[in-house]
Amino acid sequence: MKYLNKKFGRDILQQWKQFVSVLVMALISVSIYCGMSSVWTGMEESYTDYKEKTNLADAYINGINISGENISNIKKLSYVNQAEGSIFVKFNTRIDNEDSELYINSFTNSTKKLMNPLLRSGQPLKDDKEGIWIDEDYAKIHNLKEGDKIVLELKGIKKKVKILGTVLDAENIYFVTSYAETVPDHKRHGYAYINEKYIKKILGMVSYNQVRLDLPEKFVSKAKLEKDIKRIMGDSFSSVVMKEDKISITQVDDEINQIHKMAMLFSIVFILLSILSIYTTMSRLISNQMVQIGTLKSLGFYDRQIYFHYGAYGFLVATIGSLVGMIFGYTVVANLVMNIKKATLTLPVWKKSFGIDSMILIVLIVTVCTLAAIITTRKVIKNNPSFTIKGMIDQKSSGSGIYKKSRLSYDWLWTIRSVRIHPIRTFMSITAIVGSVVLMVAGIGVWDSLYSSYQDVYNNEFCYKYIGQVYGESYNNLSHKFNSFDVQLAQSESADFSFHGTEKTGSLLVLDSGDKIRLFDANSKKKIRIEKDEVAITSQLAEKLYVKVGDKIAYKTKSSLKEHRVTVTAIVDAKMPQGIFIHKDKVKNFEPNTIYIGDNEAYEQAKKEESISNIISIKKQQDNMKEMMDSVHSIMYILILAAFVLSVVILYNLGILSCLERYREYATMKVIGFNHGEIMGMVFKESFLNLLIGFVIGIPLSRQFLKLYIRVVSMESMEWTPIITKDHFLVVIFCVIGFSVLVNLVVSKRIRRIDMVEALKSVE
Repeated sequence: MKYLNKKFGRDILQQWKQFVSVLVMALISVSIYCGMSSVWTGMEESYTDYKEKTNLADAYINGINISGENISNIKKLSYVNQAEGSIFVKFNTRIDNEDSELYINSFTNSTKKLMNPLLRSGQPLKDDKEGIWIDEDYAKIHNLKEGDKIVLELKGIKKKVKILGTVLDAENIYFVTSYAETVPDHKRHGYAYINEKYIKKILGMVSYNQVRLDLPEKFVSKAKLEKDIKRIMGDSFSSVVMKEDKISITQVDDEINQIHKMAMLFSIVFILLSILSIYTTMSRLISNQMVQIGTLKSLGFYDRQIYFHYGAYGFLVATIGSLVGMIFGYTVVANLVMNIKKATLTLPVWKKSFGIDSMILIVLIVTVCTLAAIITTRKVIKNNPSFTIKGMIDQKSSGSGIYKKSRLSYDWLWTIRSVRIHPIRTFMSITAIVGSVVLMVAGIGVWDSLYSSYQDVYNNEFCYKYIGQVYGESYNNLSHKFNSFDVQLAQSESADFSFHGTEKTGSLLVLDSGDKIRLFDANSKKKIRIEKDEVAITSQLAEKLYVKVGDKIAYKTKSSLKEHRVTVTAIVDAKMPQGIFIHKDKVKNFEPNTIYIGDNEAYEQAKKEESISNIISIKKQQDNMKEMMDSVHSIMYILILAAFVLSVVILYNLGILSCLERYREYATMKVIGFNHGEIMGMVFKESFLNLLIGFVIGIPLSRQFLKLYIRVVSMESMEWTPIITKDHFLVVIFCVIGFSVLVNLVVSKRIRRIDMVEALKSVE
């Protein structure tokens, strides 16, 4: 074995470029997948632990004047484990001459069973302390700390309260106050906690307006719960929201699933291409050692020793590449992805954790690489050493009869013959080109699709200048106050839609007359006027519900037990929100909670109204959306870069291996009089043929893969239209062509340096 070990070291040094290419392919595949996997696995573990520590409730009942008797009766329901009431109030405050809002929950020792904020600094939450505990993000951005005082304002009441500490709560991991906010704005909005005694002292006697429930795992149904709560509370009841329907909670699940699906689908293509390339590379590396294998067998080395020697090639390279990839993925890729998610989500601890899927991937790559070496070695070992020592194995002649009467030029005959004799090599070259196009189109295409969709939303669909929230004011009063102003009122609610047994959740947007929200027919692209008795459904939701124009669908809002049925009269190309659009005359009670403002004059009037708050400009919305887009783009940077690197490595490796395999063939051509230009002409013709076939297969396949990729990674709340711009598509095509030409130039240098005497020297 001592001599085999020396040979092993010498082979690594002589063919280090090919071994490094295998190592790089394993490294990239493992680092991309394991890096992303450690984020979503860690996020799930962190969030699960976070929910347990803060005793996250299973359901939330909203209402007015909820009595203690109501809560006692709710507790008596057989399927309710625990029920606790609390007071929820929105206060205004002003810090550093900037207005902001604090959403405050009351607590007692009892409510901590279902609402137990995680203390981050300061004093523990106690129901006999007069002060406030504010959320950590809000405190950090306003430079607030324990002992500072802030002024709370509500309808003429002003109270200076002392900050006793900072907290975090799993209920508000993604803290947005309306659907108009696309990302949390911790400067304008925060949440806080005050004990029940102190908040009643500030406001006077106030009744509960929310109840949190703890439900068993095998829960009857939401419909049953709603009916029972309505029966108990009567007119006090407003709505029931399950934890899985809260935006702060669903957003976390959506983002975890998005990373998961994005990594899975991209990695499947990525890893398959890598494994195929690794297998082929190792096979061809060992095939080029045919003479050495025959020599070793002639010298008396046992088969098992030769198997072990060449198996170690694949095992060592794949193991090193996988381990380095795992470390790189954990320290670099995972941190990049995690920093993106930290911009929108708030967790007390961000874990990174490898799942069993990452271990399976590493074992798979190492196994494939090792088996490729062993299987190829076996093909040589089973032949007689007297043949293999001469660089030959027992195989049928390829035959040349089909070329005798051909009118093709010699270089094209040589190219076709090469393809026929080496189908695996040709297949891998074409596969590398197809894979490169698919991966790069997917990476850049998601970028273009996301950008195009948001541009469509803010340039065509949303035509207001400001958007605000409306609280506790009737439509008649608001329409009278804003009769001479450029505004449009709307009622936005989350709703469940159903059609023939299929159910989906989305948004119900009831619109007053106006043009601040513009809708366009999905087919004709003509503008839809919602005033003309239209019930419009977004094309994405229509597709998921299998709905067409003329069908009747049912919907039920989160705040009502009643099911409504409407006939779909239009399917519209609206990216967000996903749901249905109805004119106010089509609903029984129109209670606006949103106002779209068209100009500065209307904006100034809206600021004066106490019932209107959270006014945000469309520019701010766009900035927030850009922030969210940038987070997705950062992930795309990683995937695009990985796709480019993998494409370069695979194409380079295939080109160099082909050159090594044809070393004697090129030397023979030079001996019989072919000049360098003629030889390179043949090389370029074969490369061109592979490129042509690769593009014919890869271009349509890449477009279909992009459509699938967009459908899988997009979130439920918005439709992404799959698209890649012509410029970016040409960049992909020219990059693949450029990689191929670059490889051929490297091959050209190698061919120029061929020593004809050494190349044609007989082994004997």
